[in-house]
Amino acid sequence: MDFNKPVTRANHPQRRRSDENVPVDRRHPDPIEARMDEFERKLMENTALTRRSVEMFSGLEAGIRVLGGLGTFAKWLAPIVTLGVALWAIISGKDVTK
Repeated sequence: MDFNKPVTRANHPQRRRSDENVPVDRRHPDPIEARMDEFERKLMENTALTRRSVEMFSGLEAGIRVLGGLGTFAKWLAPIVTLGVALWAIISGKDVTK
């Protein structure tokens, strides 16, 4: 065996010589390759779920920001409305406590 050449699938020492004349789709399945295929499939599925989660939380973050802005607006608006109602009650002479 020549140790200066990189090991590839074609010159791997454990490669079965009987596989040389068999089409690729009819060879015995390689358990490591099957595990890697399964791992890659699960990784792609996990990546898609992670992207959807990030998009969902980004939208949720924007919604919370909008609600925070509305809360700040209401905090400033409440005393002004209260003052307006009080002035209206004083000017109209109506008793609003009944």
